[in-house]
Amino acid sequence: MAKQLNIWNLKTPASADVQAAVDGWNEAAKRAGWPPCRMMTVARKRRIQEILAAGGVELWLEALGNAEGSDFLTGRAPRGPAHESWRLGIDTFIRPDVFARIVEGAYSNRSAEAQTAAAAQTLSPEESQWRARLAGYAKSKFWMTGSWGPAPGEPGCIVPPNLLTH
Repeated sequence: MAKQLNIWNLKTPASADVQAAVDGWNEAAKRAGWPPCRMMTVARKRRIQEILAAGGVELWLEALGNAEGSDFLTGRAPRGPAHESWRLGIDTFIRPDVFARIVEGAYSNRSAEAQTAAAAQTLSPEESQWRARLAGYAKSKFWMTGSWGPAPGEPGCIVPPNLLTH
């Protein structure tokens, strides 16, 4: 079961956390072909702080991994002529409704979504989180070494061994 966020006990994140979130976005943007965040506006900072206050950097990174794994959000899926050149930008990513849908898997690829739902029924929340990270890694090689430890296959990897065999 997903962790419920208590919005009534929010703390304002440090500027370093906001910068880490933007750095994570820019790294993912390079890999996914999205425009980088080159300018921090007051509105962007406020929205990022709200996201970090609700779920922390961990939730931000989970959303980035989900977005990078999405054929739709990365442009790997075909689009109609009206949206042919559309790319996910940070302003869309941090819109509360879009961010929630990304975290909840609304933009996940259909086959991966069905696999994740089946796996989530038998896995603990921690194992589900590791599985989501591994799925993103398999698709885009996105791995936050500073937060999740060494990547799969690297010395010192802390991913539960039973999940590495899947």
